[in-house]
Amino acid sequence: MRPLLLLSLLALAACDSARPDPAPYTGIVEVSLARDTDGRAELLLVAVDDDGCNSPLVVESDASGLRLDVRVVGIERPEGGTCLALIPARVTIPLRFDEQGDFPITVTHRGATDAYVYSIGFAGERLDAVHTSTTRLATP
Repeated sequence: MRPLLLLSLLALAACDSARPDPAPYTGIVEVSLARDTDGRAELLLVAVDDDGCNSPLVVESDASGLRLDVRVVGIERPEGGTCLALIPARVTIPLRFDEQGDFPITVTHRGATDAYVYSIGFAGERLDAVHTSTTRLATP
């Protein structure tokens, strides 16, 4: 029984290690508001200097309290390096703030932390840049 358990654990470790780590991304990340299919607000991050493969931009996010902190990890490249599209890497993060007010968002990329404010008011929603260095607010 023990050899079977050991073999199973080795197989699981091999599957986990077969997935490559995200490739580092050193270009600019554009930040903007988007909508999901139900019309709810999302934060859209796009790796604008990426050569495209329609790959996911890998991030870690923490929505604690009335703020959102995001850290860009890298780009998940397709196995074999084959590109199927010329779309830059991107990711969306749901914005679950539903009351009026100003909500801070930080985006950390390449060791720098940029600040944004997501505002909900009578006039609607908007995203403003407070301080940027390795990210930028997307232009419409």
